[in-house]
Amino acid sequence: MSRNSEMVATGPVSIQTYVNGSGPAVVIIPSYGRDGGDDFEPLTAALVGAGYSVLRPQPRGVGRSAGPMTGVDFDDAPRR
Repeated sequence: MSRNSEMVATGPVSIQTYVNGSGPAVVIIPSYGRDGGDDFEPLTAALVGAGYSVLRPQPRGVGRSAGPMTGVDFDDAPRR
């Protein structure tokens, strides 16, 4: 499966997000420091095959994602 990616940015934070498929969105959030790519390819393919759009944001420090690494919570996440 090809990986399309978009950069989502707000303030000092830029999050690389893999985007696949179309339809209702499912967001897969990897655990701390884990790449949202290879480990989730089979799940992404199954969800895309079922008609979903799959968004896989890369954690800060992984891929092209960057931003402060301390004092961060979900309220700090950029919105698409």
